[in-house]
Parts: sequence; C-alpha cells; structure tokens
Amino acid sequence: MKLINENIEHKFTRGGEDKLTSIGVGKIDLIKKWLEEKRVSGYNINDDLTINVNGDVNLFNRHLSNFPDYIQFNEVGGDFNIAINDFTSLRGCPLYVGEDFACSMNKLNSLEYSPIIVEKRYFCARNSLTSLDGSPKSVGSTFNCSRNNLKSFETLNTIVGGNLVCYKNLYDWDEIKNLMNRKIIKGDIVEYES
Repeated sequence: MKLINENIEHKFTRGGEDKLTSIGVGKIDLIKKWLEEKRVSGYNINDDLTINVNGDVNLFNRHLSNFPDYIQFNEVGGDFNIAINDFTSLRGCPLYVGEDFACSMNKLNSLEYSPIIVEKRYFCARNSLTSLDGSPKSVGSTFNCSRNNLKSFETLNTIVGGNLVCYKNLYDWDEIKNLMNRKIIKGDIVEYES
C-alpha cells in the first residue's frame, strides 16, 4: 500500500508534466480559462471536451500561432475569425460554422482541419496555400482563396454556393475552365481584385 501511495504522490506533487491534467483531470478548467482569456462567451463544453459556441468566436489579430492541444471547437453558430495571426495549422477549428469562417493572412500551407460546412463565406486569402486539399465540403456563399500560391484547383471539391474569388494565384485559364465544367461553383469565378 505504501508503494502505491508514494507513486500517486510522486505523480501529482513531485513532477508529473501537467500534474492532474496529464490524466484528464482539470482540462475543463484549462479550457474555460483559455476561453475566458480570449473573451469567448456563450460556449458549452461537450463530454468529449470539444467546444460549441452559440455566437461568434473572434480571435482576429491576437498574435496566435496555434490552439493549445486541449482546445478543439466543434460547432460555432456565428462567425469564426482567426484572420491576421501566425497560424500554421487549422487544428482546433470547428467542424461546423453557422456564418463566416476567416483564416486569411496567416502562415497556412494547408487547409487540413478546416470546417466541413461553412454556411456563409469562407476566407483563406493571403496564406501560402499551394493546393485546396482539406477545404470544406460546402460553403454557402463566397469562397475567397486569392493571393496564395495555387497552381491548380483540381483538389477543390467544395460545393460553393456563391462566387469563387481566386485572383493573384499561379493557375492558368484552362484550369479555371475545367473548374467551371465540374459545376461545383454556383456563382461566378472572380479572377481580378475589385
């Protein structure tokens, strides 16, 4: 019995990496503290520790480079905005966004971990994207991927309910014609800055 008690005491008092959080205890408090520091309100923490937010999540220009490992959004009813930061990955972003999703002006090379459904507009402009792998299954309105390094739209499998805005990329016009033939863009393809 003494050996077990000493082992438990060592784990929690003398140096376990995250102490109680290393076994899942206290993660809810970590999540709440992070959300409160970032001024995210109207949230629920699910049993699987993912986060639903009734309204907006505005992390615009907050000098963030990633989400902590314990932050994983699930559904956001309003806008989800992480534009003008230093994100290199979308890990932690929600699966569903009820309004706009904005990740423009970051350091993204990939759209992996992007939401699956964005009900309104999707902004991923001014990153370092070379492909649209990982883009949502559905965007209700405009999909803006301008000012990246896109050479091809072949990997775009998103149903876009509005316009695809794609100026200042590296593709050729034949690629755009192929995209129009696939009939996944409901609106126009905009190749110039207005």
